[in-house]
Amino acid sequence: MPNFDFVSDEKFRFSLEKDYQELTLSLQNGAWKAAYILAGSIVEAILIDYFLAAGYQEADLLERRSSNGELTRREKAWFAQEK
Repeated sequence: MPNFDFVSDEKFRFSLEKDYQELTLSLQNGAWKAAYILAGSIVEAILIDYFLAAGYQEADLLERRSSNGELTRREKAWFAQEK
């Protein structure tokens, strides 16, 4: 089983471990739809943990691009920090 120690939240880590075990069983038994859903759940939990550990707030994650497709103020600030 992979090591999920990089996940900062203990509840997410426990959930990931259980989901991974179930994903493995789903793949072994040819339950492809269940496997896709579990794999997506694992990715989602890892991303949520990353964003929360990085200090993002829910409002930051939910903000959408403006109607003309340009970057939002927060996106511009985030990209400026990356340089």
